[in-house]
Amino acid sequence: MTSMNSLSDLKGKIKGYRDRINLLNHLNEGIKFIEEKGRVIDRLYFAKSVAMNINPDLIGMVYLSKGLNGIKVVRTHSFTNPIASLHSPTKEGEEIFLREVGKFLHERDTDWDELIIGVPRSSIILKYIPIPSPDERLIKKILEFEIERHLPMKVDDVYYDFQVVGRLEKNIFKVLIGAVKREFIDYYVSLLKRIHIEPTIADISALALCNLLSFNTTSDKGVVVLLNVEGREMEIDIVRDGVVSFSRGMRLDNQIKIYGGHIISNQENIGKLGDIIVSELHTAISSLKRLEGDIPIEKILLTGKLGEIKELCLYIEDRTKIKSEILVCRADMSPVNGKKGMLNRDKNVFVEKPSLLTEFSTAIGLGLRGMTKGKLNMNLLPVHRRSKRKDHSVFITLIMLFLIIILAPASVFSWIIRDRLILSQLERELTEVKSKASIVEKMNIKSIELENHIRAFNKLKEGRLSRLEIIRELTDILKPDIWLSEIYITDEGIEISGFANAASNLIQVMENSPVFTNVRFDGTITKDGGRERFKIKTGIEIEARSQKLEVKS
Repeated sequence: MTSMNSLSDLKGKIKGYRDRINLLNHLNEGIKFIEEKGRVIDRLYFAKSVAMNINPDLIGMVYLSKGLNGIKVVRTHSFTNPIASLHSPTKEGEEIFLREVGKFLHERDTDWDELIIGVPRSSIILKYIPIPSPDERLIKKILEFEIERHLPMKVDDVYYDFQVVGRLEKNIFKVLIGAVKREFIDYYVSLLKRIHIEPTIADISALALCNLLSFNTTSDKGVVVLLNVEGREMEIDIVRDGVVSFSRGMRLDNQIKIYGGHIISNQENIGKLGDIIVSELHTAISSLKRLEGDIPIEKILLTGKLGEIKELCLYIEDRTKIKSEILVCRADMSPVNGKKGMLNRDKNVFVEKPSLLTEFSTAIGLGLRGMTKGKLNMNLLPVHRRSKRKDHSVFITLIMLFLIIILAPASVFSWIIRDRLILSQLERELTEVKSKASIVEKMNIKSIELENHIRAFNKLKEGRLSRLEIIRELTDILKPDIWLSEIYITDEGIEISGFANAASNLIQVMENSPVFTNVRFDGTITKDGGRERFKIKTGIEIEARSQKLEVKS
């Protein structure tokens, strides 16, 4: 009997364990379901971007996510660039590059709307040029004919983009152009296609750093120097009022020791690097002063791997007498109280160093291009090579519609009708504006063509003879008893025929005029009814004619 009770108790316990296991399994399935749906909604609604800073020595990659709380650096990765030269890349180097990139991009839950690649400053032509134009919309067409004048190479060998940053005069625009050799873009885009990855934007490292600075500060006013060193690539950007005023990129001397794409931070190496940096800084500041006058520089910000070398920061500040700091990059870059800036650091990412992500400054600046619109936005990718941005608008609309039906069923139809009415009205207004804008644009182009015709006509008119002035001169110098029967006027001279009492005196009379030259009879003088018939040919003295007309006027 006792054994039967024990067996019954054991069965009850086993049943209880089974029930608990089943309940636990159901809970786990529910959690997985919620996580799955959460990831789906997260992919559909929240913006994400991946940035790859392509440096000859070091490749830096970041994965950014923008949610309700702001922008966060989700993941970072860097590796030594195995492609030493675009002209002679090795198959092994390309495989290493693709393996590292693929490992980062194909990791679980990695999805993006924008894939931005960064071109190093030393590979870029970046300059401001003035463009005369009656309308900003015509600058693109004008630049197609002007761009080659400002490049040291043929326009067919480069990809370029531009941005209007202001006006110098009423009809003269200040335009920033950026250009890169086609081989750089073509090579890396073709390489990434091998692992089914296509970038949407190719940006410039200098502009990425400028946009990162603008995002991290509450005000764009003032002058700041951005100093970035990655491997042997050094870049100096002087930012004034949120826009790059001066930028220069260069390769460092081989005396600077690097390992794995990073600077070796021993004292001797820091001293050599510091001397080079200070010398280049003085040159850059002097160049800007020649262009824009004496402007006070507030501070020097160190980015890239320099952010981990505090001794170098102190060395630069001591030599230049300008306040030097490290541009701190955090994982959580949420706005604080609606202002630019960064929220508290993410404990899951940071341990002790708040500047842990400083070496990824350029890559983060590139990634922000996919999240926010900075002051300077260029895309060096030609249109036919740009991957289309992922469009989730259909899915977002369905999700939002589903939520609206659940939360406010009574107002759904009124919202839809109102939105459709507003949309149709906006479409009508847009069509009307487009038609008017098209007419204005055609009128602008027509006015430019007419101005060109007038200039060409005036040019042709210069040096030509005025028939009226020649006839007036003949009327002034010939006596009333002279009768002209025929006058032929050409650009080379004139021919006159007629009757006179004494035709032989006409040669002297016309020679005395400052308008005529080389006066001569064409044929013999004949008698006709008591008067002399004559025919005279003469040339035109243009300079004398101009002087005479000025005196008369």
